[in-house]
Amino acid sequence: MEIRYVRRGGGGADADEREAVNLSDFQEPGLLTVASLETPTEVASFIAFAAEMDDGEAAACALAVHSRGILVSDDRKARSVISQGSPGAQLLTTSEVIKAWADQSRLDPNALARVLIDVEERGNFRPSRHDPLESWWNTARIHL
Repeated sequence: MEIRYVRRGGGGADADEREAVNLSDFQEPGLLTVASLETPTEVASFIAFAAEMDDGEAAACALAVHSRGILVSDDRKARSVISQGSPGAQLLTTSEVIKAWADQSRLDPNALARVLIDVEERGNFRPSRHDPLESWWNTARIHL
């Protein structure tokens, strides 16, 4: 599991304090399914991937490959390994997921800016200079 905590965020003295993420809040309405490595082929793929990247990314790669799911990762090594070893695998970045959600929900520019700033402050994420949507992110976040 990659997500366990987020930072409190904001401008207060407690901005860097961690808050636990309760995944059951997302599981109960069916927005999230927690998967685990179950089959011998998934485990074998995990072991192979873990030789090249950290365990969390390796597990996500193994599950995505064997479930024919979509891997959402910003880890350059994981994306490179999965692209080369599983050319049919679907890959998305965090910024692609957020942009697709914002476009589909027709999010108000100020609300989108707040979301992006929250992702930066609470999730400690900002797209890298290699991310094709870095410019979109930087432009969208200035609406506040």
